[in-house]
Amino acid sequence: MEDKRILSSGGIVYYTDDPEAAKRLAVSGSCFISLPEVTDIADGYVSAREDFEDLSDAYLERLCMRHLKKPAVICRFEGFAIRECSREDYSFVRDLFMDNIDALEEFDPSDWPDTYEGSTKFESALRDHYRLFDFGMWVLEKEEERLGVFGLAAKEYGIELYYLLDRKFRGQQIAKRTCEMIEEFASAELCAGELYIRCDENNKPSRHLAEGLGFKLLSSECEGSIRKLKFVKKL
Repeated sequence: MEDKRILSSGGIVYYTDDPEAAKRLAVSGSCFISLPEVTDIADGYVSAREDFEDLSDAYLERLCMRHLKKPAVICRFEGFAIRECSREDYSFVRDLFMDNIDALEEFDPSDWPDTYEGSTKFESALRDHYRLFDFGMWVLEKEEERLGVFGLAAKEYGIELYYLLDRKFRGQQIAKRTCEMIEEFASAELCAGELYIRCDENNKPSRHLAEGLGFKLLSSECEGSIRKLKFVKKL
């Protein structure tokens, strides 16, 4: 079986359950989806889904943009855009993390080389992550100015929401509104039933944001000398 959908942007995504057809589409450079057993044909292979008719146009648009090696837009709101990262974002993300290193849990920017090779590895790792999970680290921007980094991370207990806004944009409800849009994306596009937030007990701005979004305290655990709070919200 072979099918296709023409998107509002003009992009075309093909679907097939035939390995030979998948090879042909790969050679032609087309963006396509195949059944799970038709995998790793070539660079043209994007994802493995079974219910083509149930996939949203927004999801297929993201596939098309990734196929073109361009950052896919997650959503737009009130002049802002949440989009996937590219190599050109590497220095901004690295500098933002370095400026807020005390608030970071899993990212250690001191190990990120400020080189072209570093930016290439950054882009490659995120591209693979977007392809596998359809979420990851995103940049928030307005009129091409980067404001912060937001994202979703896969944890053993579920999907975790994280956020880091540049200091000069704080205190304007931007982080709260952005997180609300990410919640909508997680519910509509990922079918997530709940999201989690983790932060240090002493990180009052992050804690207040979680509570302002309607997240409820789930647990409090000591990690060394630091007490970590975990919040959860049903979507």
